[in-house]
Amino acid sequence: MATNSIKLWIIIGLINSSVGLFGGCVASDSPFRIIDGKDYSYRNVDNIVKGKTTKQEILDMFGDPYTKTDNRWIYYFLKERTGKTTIWFLTLNKARQQFRAELEIIFRDNIVDNYIFNSKVEVI
Repeated sequence: MATNSIKLWIIIGLINSSVGLFGGCVASDSPFRIIDGKDYSYRNVDNIVKGKTTKQEILDMFGDPYTKTDNRWIYYFLKERTGKTTIWFLTLNKARQQFRAELEIIFRDNIVDNYIFNSKVEVI
């Protein structure tokens, strides 16, 4: 009986050390790179105030838009990165991630009348 108990503890110890050994060696993901559009600081969207924010303030926050008319500006980008999960020298999987963000702003008399922001991250 004592022999079976010792074997069980040895197996548990091996499993625990394997999890610790392999679990700490996972690395992945390169930075996103622009594949379409023009990069902008989409985190500033919360600073837009309808009826108050001016065109100049939008330019200060986001820079030049991807496309624009007098009353409609569009900020857009599509970024992509390839990620891989590696344990030691074995690559387990590779996947492409895309991050798309679009901000459309409508102006009236050089003031933000309305805006719509959409963003999406997907694995392809």
